[in-house]
Amino acid sequence: MKTTKICKKTISAILISTLALSGCSVPAPAERSELYVNEDAATASEKTSKDSNNAATDATIVAPEEILVPDLATTGHTDAEKTSTATESGTPVTRNSAAAASGATDKAEENTVAETAPPETEESAGDAAPAEKKDDRIDIVFIGDSQFENERGTWSAISEVVREVVGPDECEVYNLGIGGSSASVDTYERGMSPSNWTSPSLLGMAHLIHGDMSPDFLAATHPRVVEIFNNIDISSIDYIVMDYGVNDYLDASEIYDQNTDEQYNDFADLGPAYSYSLDLLTEACPNATLVVCTPCYAQFYGRDGAYLGDGYSLSNGIGTLAEYVYHIENVVSLGNYSNVLYLNMFDGSRIDLDAYTAASYLMDGIHLTTAGRRAYGTAVGKAINRHRGADEEEYRVIKIDEFS
Repeated sequence: MKTTKICKKTISAILISTLALSGCSVPAPAERSELYVNEDAATASEKTSKDSNNAATDATIVAPEEILVPDLATTGHTDAEKTSTATESGTPVTRNSAAAASGATDKAEENTVAETAPPETEESAGDAAPAEKKDDRIDIVFIGDSQFENERGTWSAISEVVREVVGPDECEVYNLGIGGSSASVDTYERGMSPSNWTSPSLLGMAHLIHGDMSPDFLAATHPRVVEIFNNIDISSIDYIVMDYGVNDYLDASEIYDQNTDEQYNDFADLGPAYSYSLDLLTEACPNATLVVCTPCYAQFYGRDGAYLGDGYSLSNGIGTLAEYVYHIENVVSLGNYSNVLYLNMFDGSRIDLDAYTAASYLMDGIHLTTAGRRAYGTAVGKAINRHRGADEEEYRVIKIDEFS
C-alpha cells in the first residue's frame, strides 16, 4: 500500500501543474440521513453517492502536502490557551484576534460575542470526582477531532451546545476531542500492538473505552483528555458521539485498499479502522447508541493562500472529501449496526453548510466558527432528543441564520 500511495502522490504532483482548478460545486440539500431512526436514509445515501461520484469525475487532483492545514492555535482556543487565559470564576473565554490576524473571517462569531453565555459546567472541572449518576440522566461522550476539541470547556463547544439542547439537568457530557486525530492509525503503527500506539485515532479511543489500552498513551500530549476520561463510568455511557474523517483525507489515508484490507485488516485505512472501532465500542458499551457524524463540508487553500477547491471538487489523489464521507456511510449501512445513529453533516441534510454559507460557518475553510458550532451542536442535540422519543418539533435542517 505504501507503493500505491507514493505512485498516487507522484501522479498528483504531475497533474496539479496541468489541471485547471475547478469551481466550488454546490449540491442540492439531500434528504435527512438518520439510518437508525428512519428508512428515508436509503434515498439520501443513493443521492449522496451520485453527488460525490459526479463531483469526483471532474475533481482537481493535488498532492496532499500542497493543501494548507490551518493550525488550531491560530483559529480557535486550545486547552493550553485556556489554561493561561480563563479566569477562576469560570467566565467563558472569547476568541482573541488571532483568527483575524491569520486572514480568517469570523463574522458570525463577532455577532455572538456579546451574547450572555452559560457558565462553565462540570465537564471542565478538571480531576473532580464523577457526579453521582441520576436514574434519568444520560451520559454523552464525545470523541473526535478539532471540531470537538475547539473551545472545550466553554459555552460554545459543540459538546456544551448539545448539553443545552438535550437539557443541562437531563445529561452530562464528556468531551474527549483531540485536534488532528483521524479514524485510522498512523502508517508507522500498522501491524503494531495497540499497546504501543501513540496516535489518538478513533481506533485508539475505541480501544481505550473498550479497556484494551491505558489512558497513559495520551498523558504526555493530552493530559486534559486523560483527566476527563478518568471521570467517565464506562458502564453508564448512553451515547458516544464521534466525528472523524477530514484528517484521514488531509493525510491521504487510503479509503479502502482491497489489496491488503481483506487479508490484513489494515487499520491505517479508513474503512477497516472505522468498522473495527464501531465493533469495539458496541462491545464495550452494548447499551449505548453510537452517533456517527461525518466530516463537515470544507473548502481548501494552498500554502500560498490560493483557493484550491472544496469537499466535492478537490481530490487528494485518492478521493474527494465527499468520497471519504460516502465510505463512512457505507461502513455504517453495510455493517447493519442496530445501535448506530448516522448523521451526515456534509451534504446539507443536517445543517445548511455549503459554498454559499461557508463564510458564516467556517473560519478558515475547515474549522467551525462559534455560530457554526452552535448550529452543529443543535443539530446533534435535536437528533438525540428525537432518538430518545422526546416531544420534539418536526425534523428540519438547522440554519446558520439562527445563530448569527
